Amino acid sequence: MRKTTSLLAVASLGLLITSCAGEAGPTFTEADRAAIEAATEEAMAINTTSDHTAYVDHYYTPDAVVMPPNGEVIRGREALIAFNEAFPPYEDLQFTHVEVDGAGDMAYVYGIYTMVMATSEGAEPVEDHGKYIEIWKRQPDGSWKVALDIFNSDLPLPEMAPQEG
Repeated sequence: MRKTTSLLAVASLGLLITSCAGEAGPTFTEADRAAIEAATEEAMAINTTSDHTAYVDHYYTPDAVVMPPNGEVIRGREALIAFNEAFPPYEDLQFTHVEVDGAGDMAYVYGIYTMVMATSEGAEPVEDHGKYIEIWKRQPDGSWKVALDIFNSDLPLPEMAPQEG
């Protein structure tokens, strides 16, 4: 009787472990990678229209966090819309995804960007290039949106005039 009880306990434990280990949830597939690429292209098309609300709603989760260079952390939809509205004018913005990968409902994108920033009247436009990392989350409808975004320029900061003091 003791052997049977021990055997039954071991078998039950095995079934419990197997059921807990079960399927690990959805895997990150080529279709997910393609969906992220497409979402980026669609967002860039929206961005060219200067419809900042549509851009933010399409690209970012409502509680997204963006960490721009030389600035405060931006949190949430309304702050992201305001940030995009205040961003200096630019043209020829290009994103190149260098690496896109993920697991389950999370993915990351490492990439590089180039753009030409407008300056004050009469000054030459500034060509900028840099890198970014985005953390993407699969949404309940299956789409992908950016939850965390950080980017910075490869160019050095302009030299500051020495302060007198």
